[in-house]
Amino acid sequence: MHASESDTIIAQLLNASLIPDSDKLAKALEKNDDLEHAYAGVASKGDTEVPLNAEDEVDYHYIAFVKSAQDSHLYQLDGDRKRPIDLGALTTDEDVLSEKCLGVIRGMMASEEENPNFSLMALVEQADM
Repeated sequence: MHASESDTIIAQLLNASLIPDSDKLAKALEKNDDLEHAYAGVASKGDTEVPLNAEDEVDYHYIAFVKSAQDSHLYQLDGDRKRPIDLGALTTDEDVLSEKCLGVIRGMMASEEENPNFSLMALVEQADM
């Protein structure tokens, strides 16, 4: 028996993403039992030991850059750090692909030049064509 496409976790996430209020969106995602069960199932399969100190060096982790809607600062969210890193204010016209952020990313790329496991991905809105 197959679940209908509207019952899949992906469909639920896509529908939730249409909620314009970020607080309501966060609450909807927090209350999604299917998402929680899927995450718990995958998370329990990992075999990586959690470091004792949150700032210990690890081989693989994610870094995200976000622009705060509250203070327009650029923040680096690094799985290797205890708290966000404030990279300074951005103007209203700047986003996470501004020169300030690109400079940080270029520096990371240069320092990881010999690392075959380094990769970069950008999540952006689709431009109107």
